[in-house]
This record gives sequence, C-alpha cells and structure tokens, in this order.
Amino acid sequence: MKYEQFIKEVTPSVNEIICECLKMSDEGYQEYKEDIMNGVIETNVPYLLKFFQVVFEIIEKHRNSDNGKEKKIS
Repeated sequence: MKYEQFIKEVTPSVNEIICECLKMSDEGYQEYKEDIMNGVIETNVPYLLKFFQVVFEIIEKHRNSDNGKEKKIS
C-alpha cells in the first residue's frame, strides 16, 4: 500500500482513535499506545511508524495540556 492510499483510508479512524485516547485513564492509554507501537514496529514500515508517532504526539500534547482538568471531547 502506498502512503497516499494509507492516509486516505486511515484518516477517518485517526479522529476516533484520538478521541478515545483522550478519554482513557493514563494507565489504559499507555497500554494502548504500547500495543499499537509494538504492532507497528513489527510491520517494519517506516511511514507507518512515523505516522503513529505523530498521532501519539498529538494525543499526548492534548492529554498533557489538561493539567488534571476534565477533558472536553466534542
């Protein structure tokens, strides 16, 4: 699968992943992230690894910006 096709197919799911991760407890999020990243590393597809690194950076930026406040999800 080419990168462009991958992005086209996965983009709708990414929004859902981000929303769900923002709702998770810290422990649940870390377990989920570890599972996903281990699976991605096993694929040995560089763009897939970079893609999920960016997705988790976005998630962590929002999780950390809450400073313990209740997360608001639209």
